Amino acid sequence: MFRTLSKIFLIILSGVIFTSCADAKVLSKDFINKQVTSQLNQQMKSSVKGELKTEIMPLYLNDTVVPDGKTKIKAYFKDRVFSPRKIATVDIIINGKTEKKLNMPINLKVYDEVWVTTGIVTRDKNFNLSNTELKRKDITNNYENVLRSKDDITEYVANKNFGISEIINKKYIKQKPDITKNSTISAIMQANTIQIAFEVQATESGCIGDMIKVKSPKYKRFYMGEVINKNMVLVKI
Repeated sequence: MFRTLSKIFLIILSGVIFTSCADAKVLSKDFINKQVTSQLNQQMKSSVKGELKTEIMPLYLNDTVVPDGKTKIKAYFKDRVFSPRKIATVDIIINGKTEKKLNMPINLKVYDEVWVTTGIVTRDKNFNLSNTELKRKDITNNYENVLRSKDDITEYVANKNFGISEIINKKYIKQKPDITKNSTISAIMQANTIQIAFEVQATESGCIGDMIKVKSPKYKRFYMGEVINKNMVLVKI
């Protein structure tokens, strides 16, 4: 009698397990990866300059068992602010019902055409088309501080020593001055309504609006002048 009941129980249990398996399916990690990365790229592309690549951290990407039915995956970030690592919410929806809600760590990488050095560029040396070039680079860790193709590289000066094939970082450059130290420039000396133009030598560099010291070889005197244009200062007396 006991053996008969045991057999009946096993038959019933096997039927339940078979029915349960028949009503479930497996979403492969490749399918999940394709759906999630595609949606996240679409969400972020309007706020990221360059080519964006998203990657689910491998430890968090696995085959997933869900009930059988019409499947939809919805993946999104809470915001569109770029960061090399973000957390995405992933909803697995079966027949219109959210069966699973996952938090997935996502790695983001950005590639773009940026200015890099072609040789060693020393501090205070001007960048030009001979010592720089545009190159596709991974700029993930310097995303906000690179010079891109739209930037005029010839308008900048190195503020440190750059090595070969180094990405030019905005933190270590400065705008090329309108007047360069030791260059011969024009000076306009103004006294009331009288103006006199003469040549002077700049003893320091400066941009428009700066006050710099200049020397007149003719009058053998130093003056303080305001940079009013490229290679031109106004001296008031």
